[in-house]
Amino acid sequence: MNEYYWSSVFDDYGPLECVVRRCRKDLLEEGQGVVAFVEPLSSSGSERSVAAVYAACKGICDQAVRSVYIDRGYTTTWEDLEDLIHPQGFMRWDMAHMNQLYAKRVEYSPEAFETLKEITLKISQKVLRMPTPEEREMYLEDQRLRDLGL
Repeated sequence: MNEYYWSSVFDDYGPLECVVRRCRKDLLEEGQGVVAFVEPLSSSGSERSVAAVYAACKGICDQAVRSVYIDRGYTTTWEDLEDLIHPQGFMRWDMAHMNQLYAKRVEYSPEAFETLKEITLKISQKVLRMPTPEEREMYLEDQRLRDLGL
């Protein structure tokens, strides 16, 4: 990976691997995939219960994992990895999780919470880094528009 693509916060790069054993692609290197949240079908209302969290390739890998959970009485929601590997998308996602935890609107199993933390740290390798010149210019332009009230 080049200098813009992994964080100097970490000593070594850690891949975010697809959860499917026969795949194990590095989703960060691929730049696409999903982060999925597994909830009981009975989970409803304002409080959510997350039993598991996983990262997988879009399509066949995600469908295979999802079908196992569906057979066990669970459903999944997901976030597109492409939306999470840029600073604004990552911060929106991270802040949403913090707000849900603070408001006690979501409860994670211990395993799901550990997996969520691991996935978040691995994604952060692509986000907590020096911005590319294009990303910096985009950010500065967004700031100029905000300063103008647009």
